[in-house]
Amino acid sequence: MDKSTLTGFLSPRVLELIILPTEQCNFRCTYCYEDFEIGHMQANTVEAIKLLILKRLPNIQVLSISWFGGEPLMAKNTVFELNEFAQSECEKAGVRFSSNMTTNAFGLDRGTFDTLSRLGMRKYQISLDGDEDEHNKTRKLMSGRGSFAKIWSNLLAMRDSPEDFYVKLRVHVHKNNLASVRTLIEKLNTEFGTDSRFMIFFKAVGNWGGDTVKQMDLLKGSGPIIAEFQALLESWGWFAARAYGKTDQTFRPCYAAVPTSLVIRADGSLAKCTVAFSDARNRIGHINDDGTLHIERDKMLQFMRGFEDANEDALHCPMKGMPAAEEVKVITFEKRERTPQTDVQPA
Repeated sequence: MDKSTLTGFLSPRVLELIILPTEQCNFRCTYCYEDFEIGHMQANTVEAIKLLILKRLPNIQVLSISWFGGEPLMAKNTVFELNEFAQSECEKAGVRFSSNMTTNAFGLDRGTFDTLSRLGMRKYQISLDGDEDEHNKTRKLMSGRGSFAKIWSNLLAMRDSPEDFYVKLRVHVHKNNLASVRTLIEKLNTEFGTDSRFMIFFKAVGNWGGDTVKQMDLLKGSGPIIAEFQALLESWGWFAARAYGKTDQTFRPCYAAVPTSLVIRADGSLAKCTVAFSDARNRIGHINDDGTLHIERDKMLQFMRGFEDANEDALHCPMKGMPAAEEVKVITFEKRERTPQTDVQPA
């Protein structure tokens, strides 16, 4: 890969904050890798994020806030507060603001959705694990009850809204739910087939960590099965009704590899990857109460190492092939002593 194709991802004029307002969740999905040890974000961390934004606004052109968890809508007041602040301050500064959320959508009722729309939330990722029976076996509430009916109702309410938004429906597949996924996508096509605000993305459940996933029958070599589902949607005209095609061939590195993307956890610690929270290599620093960032430079550069030699594997997933924590050494980039968002003390 030509290094010149990657330069746009190194721009210090862009800042992406992936914020976890809580690491608690109202679901207990059977394949979840999170430990739920950290609770809701405290007020001092919320204020620190506001100060960080204010410090960075004079030097950026784009601010993106992505909400993750846990389940971010369990701390919706924090989401409302920070999105409203960021939207308002970006408007004053002439900075383009965007916001998105990864949510289980159980709490995404019409009132919450309308408020989020007013505060600049335009993109959502929502997971479904097949039709109701199969979905409820793997995406359970803490009580053990199923979650499908409420999520489906919320999706229909979103569909009936005139707002401009975009939903990526992430449909999980494994060995035991293939027939159910077929039923689900028939229903999705019936209810959302002509609404280009909704797209479908198939993802095979993987061993992402945790113990319960080991009890599932996971697919290996899921490509042909996913291709069959894609072909079925294509035969129904699903892709023809949308601006995007079946696949996006444009290369984009993982957010964890991009230096201007940071994860702010609910306790104020900083990470790069949202899948490896228990990995010491992913604990790269913390946000200070004054909005400055303490970042461990050597750890940060390990995530960025794919940019040094345009290594696609490291760019797609910097955690793969990364040295063990005790083996991490200083990496120096050619003609680049410091990198955006490394050892940051925002002006």
